Amino acid sequence: IDINPNDGDYITGMGVLMDELLVFKTLRIWSLTGFGTATLTLSNLNERLTGFGTLSHRSIVNTGNDLLYLGFLGDRPHIRSLQRSREGFLVDAGVVSTDIETSLNGMNKAQLPKIAAIFDGRNAWFAVPHGASTTNNRVYMYDVITKGWVRHTGINAAIWESFTIVNTPQLYFGEASADSKVFVMDTSTSDNGTAINFSVTSRRYGGDRPESKKKWKYLKVAAKEVGNYNITIDRAKDGFTYDNLGTLNLS
Repeated sequence: IDINPNDGDYITGMGVLMDELLVFKTLRIWSLTGFGTATLTLSNLNERLTGFGTLSHRSIVNTGNDLLYLGFLGDRPHIRSLQRSREGFLVDAGVVSTDIETSLNGMNKAQLPKIAAIFDGRNAWFAVPHGASTTNNRVYMYDVITKGWVRHTGINAAIWESFTIVNTPQLYFGEASADSKVFVMDTSTSDNGTAINFSVTSRRYGGDRPESKKKWKYLKVAAKEVGNYNITIDRAKDGFTYDNLGTLNLS
C-alpha cells in the first residue's frame, strides 16, 4: 500500500481509532479503512490544512474517543487531538495543551522524535526532553476527564508499557539514562535516586477570556504518614513558573 507516494513527506508513525488505521507523516495524517484487500480506502484527514502530522511515533496514544499526538505548528510543539464525533466521524479536535504551551515550548526541539506517551485508562502520560536534554527528562500528565495537566520531574522515561503481571494493570517505563533500567510507575518517591516532584495545574480561571469567571479554588491536602510536613504554596502565571506565596505546616 502506497501512502501518497512522491509527496516529499515520510511516514513517522501509526495509530488506531475506531475502525481506522491512521498513518502519520510529518505534515499529513492519512486514514486507511476497509477489510480484506479489495475494499481498502485511503483518505487524507487534513487535506484542507497542511501541518497536521507528528515527528514522534511513540507520542501517538489512543484514549478511547481521542487519539492524542505531538504536533508542531508555528515553531511551537503541542499536543493535538483527533476525536470521534457524535456521528462517528473523525474530526480534528485541535490543540489540547494550550494551558501549558509555555512549558512545552521549552522542550529540546531537536529531540522531539523521542517523545513517548501512554494511556492508563484515565490519564495520558507524555515523557519529553526539556531544555538542553537529549533524553526524556520530564513528564506531563493529561487528565482526560478534568482536562487538566500535571508536571513530573525525576521520571526519565524513554518508553512506556502497561503489564498485567499482577492482578491489575500497572504502568512501567524504561529509563532514558545510560542505566537503561525498567521502573514500575508506583508511589515511589525517587527514580534511581532522583527525587520525583509534581504539580497540579487546574483549568484556567480569570483573565481576559469572556467565558472565564474569577472564583475560589479549594485544595484538600493530607500527609500520608504522621509527621512534621510542610507544603510550599506558589502561584504561576504561565502554569509552571512559580512565585512563592508562603509555607503551610501540616503538623
